[in-house]
Amino acid sequence: TRGRALAAYAVDKGGYPQGSSILQAATALVPAFLPSAVTTDTWGNALAYQSDTRSFTLTSPGADGRVGSADDLVMTDGRFTQLPASGAR
Repeated sequence: TRGRALAAYAVDKGGYPQGSSILQAATALVPAFLPSAVTTDTWGNALAYQSDTRSFTLTSPGADGRVGSADDLVMTDGRFTQLPASGAR
């Protein structure tokens, strides 16, 4: 998974891939930590990624395609910090 790949990268390189886009993260992770770039969520929306190398946040905008809404799935430093609200669309 992307979370595990980011954790492995951090152990190997001493920090997470720095950047503000999923494409920057994917470039750093493929092929050594991920076999191929996965830049979209289940609904085909672009994942959001932000990292200063010490911490990262990876966000799936969910079914509505908007970051910051109740149906987002958010992972921070390998742990889910937000799950979609029940009934969110």
